[in-house]
Amino acid sequence: MAFHYLIDGYNLLHVSPQLKGILQQNLEAAREALIEQAAQFAAVSPNPVTLVFDGRGGHYATSDTHPGAPSLEIVYSPEKHSADTVIERLVYIAPQRNELVVVTGDGGLRDLVRGLGAFSMKPESFLTTVWEARNRTSGQLEKDYSGNQLARIEERLDQSAIALLRKLRGRLK
Repeated sequence: MAFHYLIDGYNLLHVSPQLKGILQQNLEAAREALIEQAAQFAAVSPNPVTLVFDGRGGHYATSDTHPGAPSLEIVYSPEKHSADTVIERLVYIAPQRNELVVVTGDGGLRDLVRGLGAFSMKPESFLTTVWEARNRTSGQLEKDYSGNQLARIEERLDQSAIALLRKLRGRLK
């Protein structure tokens, strides 16, 4: 079963040793670094990810998707609402709450979402999950490039397919 991760973004920023250093220098850069890490995780995982940040001052929650990871959604809470409030609402309206994992260090929010039927995870545990996914992906890439499997698409295509692709490229010019 694939889980949908709902992550309290700023909460995770303050826990990650790597991001905490960036955060001390520049909040925007730390947030962008977290978004990139979440995008990498979403790209190699079957699990959708929603990063929720405290808002941008609008009256409604706004959301974006990441161009490199369509299964990553970035949500900013509306004016006068916290990321916790948005996460609570997302869990409350979810049709399959047992497929949600809320990542937060806020004990009250973890208790609330568990009471609604979702799972909760501390940020430190989520960072371990991300690290393990990154290691699995790196290990697979090393295996692919070690000669055990053909890694590049050019190595997997026969000569007739390559000729057709070159012909198509010529027409596109």
